[in-house]
Amino acid sequence: MNEFIVKHQKQVLGMLSGFDRVRFRGTFRVLAVAKLLMVWRTQRRVLIKDFRDLAESLTQGLKRAVEQVASQRVRDIEFLRSSKYSKEDLVAELIRREGLTEGVVCVLSAVEPCRSYEVRRNPETKTLDLEAPPRKCLHWYVDFLDAVLGLCHVRIQSWLPFTVHVCVNGRDMLCRELTRQGIGFERRDNCLARVDDIAAAQQILDSQPWAAWSTRLDDLVRRACPPLLEIPGFLGRPHEYDWSADETEWASDVMFRSNDALAAVNHPTPLGTLVDQLAQAVVTKTCRARGLHPLTGLDAQLVTILLRGEFALNGFRNRDVREALFPPPDAPPRDTTSADAGAATLAQRRRQSGQVTRLLRLFRAHGLIQKILRTHRYQLTTHGRRLLPTFPNARAANTQALTQIAA
Repeated sequence: MNEFIVKHQKQVLGMLSGFDRVRFRGTFRVLAVAKLLMVWRTQRRVLIKDFRDLAESLTQGLKRAVEQVASQRVRDIEFLRSSKYSKEDLVAELIRREGLTEGVVCVLSAVEPCRSYEVRRNPETKTLDLEAPPRKCLHWYVDFLDAVLGLCHVRIQSWLPFTVHVCVNGRDMLCRELTRQGIGFERRDNCLARVDDIAAAQQILDSQPWAAWSTRLDDLVRRACPPLLEIPGFLGRPHEYDWSADETEWASDVMFRSNDALAAVNHPTPLGTLVDQLAQAVVTKTCRARGLHPLTGLDAQLVTILLRGEFALNGFRNRDVREALFPPPDAPPRDTTSADAGAATLAQRRRQSGQVTRLLRLFRAHGLIQKILRTHRYQLTTHGRRLLPTFPNARAANTQALTQIAA
């Protein structure tokens, strides 16, 4: 990274490093360990044959509480029947459509893998034992727009041991604090392309790992499902979650003076030759890809998008390209209900995502982009970095200047 900054220091305004997305895991230690759970069950004077009834009663209490939280947005819990639906996209669309700024956004639910308990007969000891095999159960996702944390969500396992996950976004937290302090900035997706006071922004990011996370996370759980923190533990005291950082992302945002600052290169090959080369269809091991038209239409738009400075280090996703090619409308049609508008928007996004997938497949077949290993991101190849900047420059060239050069 340091070598990159030194090499392009004339084009770089500054750099920010800190938390990107972080997923915290909350565990009830007593309920997560089978032996401790057996002691807890005994203290509650529940026979093991009645354990399922106890677990079911706890689950029903949590369900009622989550439904009450969902009612704050005057809507029911939305059940997602397939993993093909992006929860992130659903929430983002809801925030945009309703102009939400703070509070509960929505409550989603889905059946997902987990580890939970079930009573099984032990053929050797002739007794009933508790086991915790891998299985699936319903999970609730309570999404918030928090005044400090920004967009975040609490994922609640509906069955014992009631493990929770809280996902926060370090860049969301940063932007909230910059706004509070009156520091101007420009954000693109989850990157900051410009900050008026870079030193102050870095100081904010540096303080994030040392925040009072346990207190903040407990508060989010309490807002998402209050009964979770009221389940009696040993000696009648409520259980307390033990928090750990389950997954963390640390990112660096490099801010450039212009979007094509790294793309300005001199290419000795005549433009016509480059266009002719890309216009030829290519045949790979799996398919035949049509030629590209880098000076017109969607091909040209995609070329410009792929050269954006924020994609130079971290690459880009289908979603990044889709949002740039097809920006959302300012408001839904007036003659449709909220539910109909949401369904129509999701269907349109799926069509657009498919169109972007086909475009990226073409650029990949022509050797201009490549997949980043074990991710859903792409990046320009060396060939792409050398070739593509030529075309936006050609599209923006002044015709009078070109005529004088030709003369």
